[in-house]
Amino acid sequence: GADPWLFFHDGYYYLTVTGSTQVSVFKAMNFEDLSTAPSIVIFKPEAGQMYSKNLWSPEIHYFSEADVGAENAGWYLYIACDDGDNNNHRMYALKSLSGSPEGPYGHPENGEVNVPAIITNPDDPEINAGWCAGQTVLRHRGKAYALWVDEVWEEPVNGQQRRYQVEYLCEMSTPWILKGQKVKICEPTLDWEKNGATTSGSKIYPEVVEGGTAVYGSNGELYIIYSGSGYWTTFYQLGQLKLVGDNPLSYDSWEKSQEPIFSKSDEVNGCGH
Repeated sequence: GADPWLFFHDGYYYLTVTGSTQVSVFKAMNFEDLSTAPSIVIFKPEAGQMYSKNLWSPEIHYFSEADVGAENAGWYLYIACDDGDNNNHRMYALKSLSGSPEGPYGHPENGEVNVPAIITNPDDPEINAGWCAGQTVLRHRGKAYALWVDEVWEEPVNGQQRRYQVEYLCEMSTPWILKGQKVKICEPTLDWEKNGATTSGSKIYPEVVEGGTAVYGSNGELYIIYSGSGYWTTFYQLGQLKLVGDNPLSYDSWEKSQEPIFSKSDEVNGCGH
């Protein structure tokens, strides 16, 4: 499997991975036992759907009654996928139908097994209308926010075209419906974020910022750890944003570390996401 997502709940470690066409979870009381734990398939879409292939970056998150009300409370699986055409890559959400992180998972409104709900925003229909991936959840002062990566193609200049990724943040109404306007909080601005990118040729490789994950300090600090540079290179590494303003939905509220906080060494390569 790929794109591992690890969390701890009720005395167990859970490791969620994708095999491109299905999502599995491994469960063990001891961390070291995850390597021999049996695989539990929690999402296997039918073939021929817009969400049947290229299942990327699965994450499982819990929403309480205080978060979203009794009707919508529970475990949710976030996944980005397509029909085999990368241009159709979109973000989806499924809800555990058993009340357990082990699933099975299905549509959060009608309960249909192995059928996800596409992420929408009535206030901003352009959200999730083009290529995007890697949705996660960020929490701050009683509110939940969706954090994900989009891609931008700039108009060619002198035959060269810039392709780059952008991290967006938007408040959640329910675990699968967003509200308000999305806000860009991170884009490639530093040299270390741009390794592997190209601006001309038959295939344009992007400047990469992706895989954002919220990290919470013991005194209320809020950080986002994200990946920078091409994941196809040995320069794939981790950067950091720190919330320094009052409003997370503001680009200026986030302070970016000028150097990566975790990068390759003589022993380790490609240490991103």
